[in-house]
Amino acid sequence: MLNTKKINLRIAFILPFKKKLMKFLDFIILKLTLSIGLVEFKIIFKT
Repeated sequence: MLNTKKINLRIAFILPFKKKLMKFLDFIILKLTLSIGLVEFKIIFKT
Protein backbone atom coordinates (compact mmCIF):
# COMPACT_ATOMS: atom_id res chain seq x y z
CA MET A 1 0.00 0.00 0.00
CA LEU A 2 2.76 2.41 0.93
CA ASN A 3 4.68 1.72 -2.27
CA THR A 4 1.75 2.48 -4.59
CA LYS A 5 1.13 5.70 -2.70
CA LYS A 6 4.72 6.76 -3.23
CA ILE A 7 4.58 5.87 -6.92
CA ASN A 8 1.28 7.71 -7.37
CA LEU A 9 2.73 10.80 -5.71
CA ARG A 10 5.77 10.61 -7.94
CA ILE A 11 3.62 10.31 -11.08
CA ALA A 12 1.40 13.18 -9.93
CA PHE A 13 4.53 15.29 -9.44
CA ILE A 14 6.26 14.30 -12.69
CA LEU A 15 3.32 14.63 -15.10
CA PRO A 16 2.82 18.42 -14.94
CA PHE A 17 6.58 18.89 -14.94
CA LYS A 18 6.86 16.71 -18.04
CA LYS A 19 4.18 18.75 -19.80
CA LYS A 20 6.06 21.98 -19.03
CA LEU A 21 9.29 20.41 -20.20
CA MET A 22 7.70 19.30 -23.48
CA LYS A 23 6.33 22.80 -24.07
CA PHE A 24 9.77 24.23 -23.33
CA LEU A 25 11.44 21.77 -25.71
CA ASP A 26 8.89 22.55 -28.43
CA PHE A 27 9.65 26.24 -27.93
CA ILE A 28 13.41 25.68 -28.21
CA ILE A 29 13.02 23.52 -31.33
CA LEU A 30 10.79 26.16 -32.89
CA LYS A 31 13.33 28.89 -32.08
CA LEU A 32 16.17 26.80 -33.53
CA THR A 33 14.32 26.01 -36.76
CA LEU A 34 13.38 29.67 -37.12
CA SER A 35 16.94 30.89 -36.61
CA ILE A 36 18.34 28.24 -38.98
CA GLY A 37 15.70 29.24 -41.53
CA LEU A 38 16.72 32.88 -41.18
CA VAL A 39 20.40 32.03 -41.68
CA GLU A 40 19.60 29.99 -44.81
CA PHE A 41 17.38 32.82 -46.05
CA LYS A 42 20.21 35.33 -45.64
CA ILE A 43 22.72 33.03 -47.37
CA ILE A 44 20.38 32.50 -50.33
CA PHE A 45 19.83 36.22 -50.75
CA LYS A 46 23.52 37.13 -50.40
CA THR A 47 24.63 34.98 -53.34
